[in-house]
Amino acid sequence: MAYCQRRRAFTLVELLVVIAIIGVLVGLLLPAVQQAREAARRMNCSSNMRQIALAILNYESTYKMIPTGIGGSGGPTSMNNWQTCNMQSISANIALLPFMEEQPLYQQIMGGFVMTSGWLNGQIVPGGPAPWTTLDGGYTPWRTQSQVSTLRCPSDPGRDASQINWTVARTNYAFNFGDTVEGLHWDWSTNANRGMFQARYNRRLADATDGLSNTLLLAEIGTDSGERLVQGNTIFLNDQIRNNPMLCRQTVENQRYINPNIVITLADNRRRGARFTDGRPQFTGFNTVLPPNSASCTFYDNDWDWGIYSAASYHPGGVHVAFGDAGTRFITDTIDSGNLMAPAPNFESQNGVRGRSRYGAWGAMGTRNGGETDPATHSQ
Repeated sequence: MAYCQRRRAFTLVELLVVIAIIGVLVGLLLPAVQQAREAARRMNCSSNMRQIALAILNYESTYKMIPTGIGGSGGPTSMNNWQTCNMQSISANIALLPFMEEQPLYQQIMGGFVMTSGWLNGQIVPGGPAPWTTLDGGYTPWRTQSQVSTLRCPSDPGRDASQINWTVARTNYAFNFGDTVEGLHWDWSTNANRGMFQARYNRRLADATDGLSNTLLLAEIGTDSGERLVQGNTIFLNDQIRNNPMLCRQTVENQRYINPNIVITLADNRRRGARFTDGRPQFTGFNTVLPPNSASCTFYDNDWDWGIYSAASYHPGGVHVAFGDAGTRFITDTIDSGNLMAPAPNFESQNGVRGRSRYGAWGAMGTRNGGETDPATHSQ
């Protein structure tokens, strides 16, 4: 007598239970995976910063000075001289290229460039055009982001030059212009600020009388992700930020700008880190006034002015920095920043001002000669 064998299978309830268990496990594992990925990105970010710091030290070993924060070539006075010279606005990144294993790109820039596309065909002088233009995409050295991967932090979601027509490549690492607010961008004085970098003048490592291990060379900056966040944006406020930096900080709530009357320029290439070529602090500099991941404010709605340019990143809780001895650290947003209602040092009217920074341990790290021997504890 034949018997029918009953086929065994999962019931609908059993399948739903299994699916629910898998969903719970994925939900538990996903944050751990994301944290592991961010830890790897942070390590990469810190490694990039150390490479740039070592490039600065190697440059100093070769030339007995560090690069100017803002420099380059001048040219004949005319409305279009930005096409044939870089208007003395080039960042230290260009000088450091050979020390970051980017010798071919450096030679391409400094040896002159023949454009075969864009609206200004022909020979571009050595040193390149103005740092804010690629001449409609024809001057490709300014767009070679993929060739300067050291300048980009993988945690930053900001768009790069390959995604935006004709724009200059970005950077996530900025040079230290000290705790000055006014005059740090274009001042001709040899003492325009207390940082390690300045327009037109080369400083030396020996100028860091506070000690190289106490004085910053670099800090992270975040680039624009398309939102009104403190990372990537610089907002117009007014000239009173030099007398009360808290005015800049009060425009932000939960890392977002909150004043609807403040205009953020829509042009992509006017954002923080938007031009690795441009030495003006809005693009490749920072000052140690407001603590990390604070607002950045300029007193006028333009890309050349002085202001408060804060270090920032997309890492939770702080930024990476590099000191004069190439040591790197992670500085938290809660670092002591002193009295943020105190006026900033103004070297246009007080040439040679010395003394401890008014902005606590963070300000002390930015000064090369403020007399703070241990900015981590702000003790003397």
